[in-house]
Amino acid sequence: MSKPPWWRAFDKVERAVGEPLEELVASPTYIDVMVAGMKVQRAIGRAVFRRAGGAVETLLHVVQVPSRGDIRRLNQQISSLATEVRALAVEQERARRRVGGADGD
Repeated sequence: MSKPPWWRAFDKVERAVGEPLEELVASPTYIDVMVAGMKVQRAIGRAVFRRAGGAVETLLHVVQVPSRGDIRRLNQQISSLATEVRALAVEQERARRRVGGADGD
């Protein structure tokens, strides 16, 4: 059973276009161009995100809502304070043991 004429026409066009495209995609130049394009796309995305992120942060501050950066800074401050309190507690316990040990003698 043979293919209908439209199918044969499609196959002929597909091969005429597909083979050169397959060769192009398999070439090292294509890979280099794609990698460079991805790098440019990533750089543009980062720049847009920085601009948009700054605008969103400003808007959040205007309506007095903390931004992600604000929350991150608060978390860092809380962690720092927790570390300081633990160090002070250890120091206090050592001082208490020294005083208690001196009284026991």
